[in-house]
Amino acid sequence: MHLLRFARVITVAAAVAFVSLWPMSAGGTELFPQADKAGHFAMYALLSFVLVRTVKPDEIKTVKLKVFIIVFCAFYGLLIEILQELMPYGRTFEWLDAFANLAGALVGVVINAVFFKNQ
Repeated sequence: MHLLRFARVITVAAAVAFVSLWPMSAGGTELFPQADKAGHFAMYALLSFVLVRTVKPDEIKTVKLKVFIIVFCAFYGLLIEILQELMPYGRTFEWLDAFANLAGALVGVVINAVFFKNQ
């Protein structure tokens, strides 16, 4: 696959990494309890959505490829969670964040399947 086709994916993945690895501000407030989980969910839904939309329509019809995209996004999120734990910026590994990443990736693929099945 041509690298230019994946420019959107690379951009979204880089933005996810940037937001996830940026040092937290001291005393930050959340809009509601566990609001960061909603952010994780949304970022990985977008990432998987863009990944599915990037793959050629005849290739994305396979269940294996859809599962691969979900697993890829989940492992990407897990890697970022591990990096957060290793970096000295006040970020920590959280299993609930990893679960929110997985759930978001799943929903991004499902949205494509439901709303863009003929494209």
